[in-house]
Amino acid sequence: MKNVFDFGKYFHQTFPHTPAYIGRILSIAQGKPRSVREIADLTGIPQGKSSGKVVPHLKYAVYMGLIESDITAPMLTPLGEIIRTEDWACSEPLTQWLLHCRLTSCTGAPMWYYFVRMLLNQNQQGISRAYLLEQMQIQFGITKFPPLLTTYQEFSAIDYLSTDSKTTIAIAPQRIEQNYLYLYGYVLLHEWEAALPRTSEITADELNALACATVLGLTENQWFEVLEMLASHGICRINKQLSPFTLVRLADTQMIIPKLYTLLL
Repeated sequence: MKNVFDFGKYFHQTFPHTPAYIGRILSIAQGKPRSVREIADLTGIPQGKSSGKVVPHLKYAVYMGLIESDITAPMLTPLGEIIRTEDWACSEPLTQWLLHCRLTSCTGAPMWYYFVRMLLNQNQQGISRAYLLEQMQIQFGITKFPPLLTTYQEFSAIDYLSTDSKTTIAIAPQRIEQNYLYLYGYVLLHEWEAALPRTSEITADELNALACATVLGLTENQWFEVLEMLASHGICRINKQLSPFTLVRLADTQMIIPKLYTLLL
């Protein structure tokens, strides 16, 4: 099931998120009604009388799957709870991968989803800044360029985007990390559950449409290797008797969340 809420095109108010501010929101998200001024005072997130960074960061946290959608009474989700426990500053690579993958999910912020899982997924060699702006204007009718690229300056621990010139934007190639097993499982299962909630077995084409490899910076061959890793741990099963193969779901995100950080050294 995709998002049932929409904070609008300019929910970010031109601000990129700051991971430390996201972490501070998690620290006060106990389901208690709080004013914007109160949240600013508790967290130290800059906030003026009429504008500031509190409300955009609350909305980023919702799109990242960390708090529930009622930002007037912030309450942690299961993912938000595990991140608050394991990495309250949101500074570790695993945490920033989770935030990036959820922000760009079909349940995340629409412009970030379109940028990564549509534009970059369809243009693996990269796109120009001019093309990105043109497509954003066509798709969303925006008059101001959203903080898409500065988002990835803030996601400094994961090095997701690369620019080989002043104009080209591309995904930086990543390597498979064995201790990210449950991250990979979570990203796959979350997108699967959101996009195809009633489907326990999907085709290779349906799998590719989820764009999980793209969001993780992996090649098609690397992604199949990841699927084999997940299958060996009982998270999914690859049905190779069919051509192309199908994938059977054997777990769900609620089973994976408590394990996300367990393989880190």
